Amino acid sequence: MEFRQLRYFLAVAEHLHFTEAAAHLGIAQPPLSQQILKLEREIGTPLFVRHPRRVELTEAGILLRESARRIIDDAQQALVEAQNAGRGETGRLSLGFAGSTVFHPAVASTMQQFRHMYERVAISCEESNSVLLLDRVGARQIAMRRSCACRCIAAIWPSSRSSMRRCSRCCPKESPFEPASEHRSGGPGR
Repeated sequence: MEFRQLRYFLAVAEHLHFTEAAAHLGIAQPPLSQQILKLEREIGTPLFVRHPRRVELTEAGILLRESARRIIDDAQQALVEAQNAGRGETGRLSLGFAGSTVFHPAVASTMQQFRHMYERVAISCEESNSVLLLDRVGARQIAMRRSCACRCIAAIWPSSRSSMRRCSRCCPKESPFEPASEHRSGGPGR
């Protein structure tokens, strides 16, 4: 059984007329009839009672109609979910925090903004020591926000190049972080 056959079957079941169903699908009537006959042969029973100007569903057709609708709906939902995931609009985000970073106003603000923009992304948070969190970031198990010595907030995210961001003010140059484009500081220069 092919997905296309189910769509064709549902069109005929909805219109109860092969010519109207074919017009709705944008195909000629003979290929539609052939696909329905092929589906009926595969199933081993008629799905329609054919009359001169219309068709009606058999008991098998009624049962298949309900299942076919669910299959088509599930396939459509899977497509939408995959597209959303590809755009980063669904999924799971695991965040790691060291120390009292979780209480910093910028963290709460960032999480609220993210939650507003990506309502269907589940967020989980973990507090641990910096060494364990950096290991988990390197293993791409979590993303993390980090509070630096100058009290800035530098986002640390695994990227496709396995690099991260650092605060250029206080993180050492040999650190495995890239310079952060923005940071908040309560220290000098602010």
